[in-house]
Amino acid sequence: MGSALMVIASEPTNAESVVVDKKPEIFQATNEWREIPPGQHLPGGLWVRINLATGLKEARLLE
Repeated sequence: MGSALMVIASEPTNAESVVVDKKPEIFQATNEWREIPPGQHLPGGLWVRINLATGLKEARLLE
């Protein structure tokens, strides 16, 4: 029983896009409830609430 592996190197063409990794944005919490924008990461030490009817996500600092 054998196995084979084929590796083919290729350069992206004009039709392909190259994805560049960037640091994720960190949510800047305050003492007031603030909406969490899509794609932002949450640091530890926050209250988080999610409105199950609307899907709104909010966070604030622990008191």
